[in-house]
Amino acid sequence: GIRWANQAGTFKWNSVVNDRLFVNTTLSASGYDYFLYVDVANNTRWNSHIANIGLKSDFTYFVKPGSELNFGVGITGYNFNPGNFEVQAAQPSPRVSSVRNSSEFILYGSHDVELGDQWKLDYGIRMSAWANSGNSFEFIFNESGVATDTLYFDQGETYGRYVNLEPRLALRYMIGDNGSLKASYSRNVQNVHM
Repeated sequence: GIRWANQAGTFKWNSVVNDRLFVNTTLSASGYDYFLYVDVANNTRWNSHIANIGLKSDFTYFVKPGSELNFGVGITGYNFNPGNFEVQAAQPSPRVSSVRNSSEFILYGSHDVELGDQWKLDYGIRMSAWANSGNSFEFIFNESGVATDTLYFDQGETYGRYVNLEPRLALRYMIGDNGSLKASYSRNVQNVHM
C-alpha cells in the first residue's frame, strides 16, 4: 500500500563571455509524490507532494590571479501538499492540510582572494526572499497547540513573507604542502524546511 514517484530534469547552459567572465545558467524542475493506500483497487489513498521549478544564473569573474568574484541570481517556485486523504468519487475529498504555493528569490556575491602564499580569504553574503501565495488556508493555534481559528488566502494573495541575509566568511592558512588550518562562519536559512 505504499508507493512513491519522483521526477527531475535539468537544462544547463555554460557560456564564456570573455577571458575573465563565465556564466552558468540552469533551469531545473522536480516533483515527488508519496502515497499510502488504504484501498489500492479503488485508488483510495493519503498523498503528500512537493514540486519545484527554478531558474538561476551563476557568474564567475576572475579579477586577477588569486582573486575571484562569484555572484548570482535565481528564482524558484514551489508547490506543496503536506498530506491529504483522497477518495476516487464524483466529489473531491475535503482537504485537512492546505496545499501551499511559494516562491523564493535569491541574490548572492562572494570574493575568494589569496593573501600571499599561505593565506586565503573567502567572504560573501546571500540574500533570500520567500513568500507564500494563496489559494490556501492556515490554522491559528493557541499556546496548548489547539487550533482556534483559520485564516483564508485568496488565489494570488501573498502572505508569510521572509527576507534573510546569510553572511559567510572562511579563512585558510597552509601548513606546508599537505596541511592547513581553517576557520569559518556562516549563517544559513532553509526556507523549505520552515
